[in-house]
Amino acid sequence: MKLKYLVMDNLGNLRSTTGFIIFPEFELHSSVAYKYKSVLSKTGREHVVGAGFVQLIPISENKIEAHCYGKSVSLNIDSRKEDSKLLTSYINGE
Repeated sequence: MKLKYLVMDNLGNLRSTTGFIIFPEFELHSSVAYKYKSVLSKTGREHVVGAGFVQLIPISENKIEAHCYGKSVSLNIDSRKEDSKLLTSYINGE
């Protein structure tokens, strides 16, 4: 199954100001962004800064590499070069 992702920034009420959301391809990026907007921030200041598809590649027993690519058509936002590195670090707790 293909996976999609969002990178949301300015999540002021959380410890981290950047968050990733990974979800199945049948969901629209815009629907997921809208759902999480109301859950994650009462200020409404968060916004999507990267979006597209993600492939999660096991590279060892305890490590996964994320490969982010493409774009969100529903949000008209591209994946960014740094998304793969950031998501890989996030998943692996680095």
